Amino acid sequence: MAQQRRKFAENTEVAPEKSRGAINHILRIWGVSGIQWSDLYDENQVILQFVWTPDGSQTSYMAKLTLRLPTDDQLANEARHKRSGKVLDSKLERLKDRRGWREHRLLHIFLKGSFEAIENGIITAEQLFLPWLVGADGRTVAEVVGPRMGTLVTSSAEALLPAHEGES
Repeated sequence: MAQQRRKFAENTEVAPEKSRGAINHILRIWGVSGIQWSDLYDENQVILQFVWTPDGSQTSYMAKLTLRLPTDDQLANEARHKRSGKVLDSKLERLKDRRGWREHRLLHIFLKGSFEAIENGIITAEQLFLPWLVGADGRTVAEVVGPRMGTLVTSSAEALLPAHEGES
């Protein structure tokens, strides 16, 4: 039987509020001009949006990253007793109380590593955050391109762009 891999930050002791504070600090050091957190309880999501203007640019960019939190059903499944299959109420409540802890910690680590990579010339901020850049319609690049990934891998990236007027 294959051994199950332990999830990174699974047992973190860092509360989401502390991770958010650390994320805000990193973003402020990086020079963002605005940060917004949205908690969408009914959708089991947390959204982080931030605005920055790259050095030498006249254009500001907005990035939107979405944390998907475990649903009550997923937590109930995790709280099941291994043998009986019965949901352990005390374990379920503990899991609900810690919902979002791991996800916030992962986002903190992701952003911290990302900004280190940017500062060390491994990647540009525009390249790194491209999937999460928000267009005028409120959708991210990933939301627009994602459904068309098959076209990208079977053709060229230009095939994802709308046809120019006058071209067939």
